[in-house]
Amino acid sequence: MLDPVDELLDDPALIELVRQCLAARSPASARTGRPGIPPDRVLRCCVMKHLKGWSFRDLEREVSEAGVRHRAELYYQQFDALAALRQGTRRELLAETRKHPAMRLLWQVPAIGPIRAALLIALIQTPNRFRTKRQLWAYCGLALRTYTSGE
Repeated sequence: MLDPVDELLDDPALIELVRQCLAARSPASARTGRPGIPPDRVLRCCVMKHLKGWSFRDLEREVSEAGVRHRAELYYQQFDALAALRQGTRRELLAETRKHPAMRLLWQVPAIGPIRAALLIALIQTPNRFRTKRQLWAYCGLALRTYTSGE
């Protein structure tokens, strides 16, 4: 799952672009030759920050502690395992949904693909339990609501 991310993060053009941006942000470091954070490490830290939903303070704490590489490898292993599980679950969901007669009708509606159609079928179960189409729309979250203030 994260192999494309690794390939992107190892792209020399991207790393050079990040190096240039870092040099522009801190020209004194570029002039004095003081080593900063390597660009590839900056990119990997940004990816981990967004994947885990960390704040910059959380990221700083995680990166400064020992064992960062080990934790990152564990996260990569977890993401890879979840990717395989996700694909298998998706195949099973679509195979089961194709058995339902409403699937072909739902696929004809613009913006409803196979996954959304499967979710609608699972949510509605049987449309006969609703007396009106408005009740069905409201149950599915598709009803229009108007609000007024000052009453």
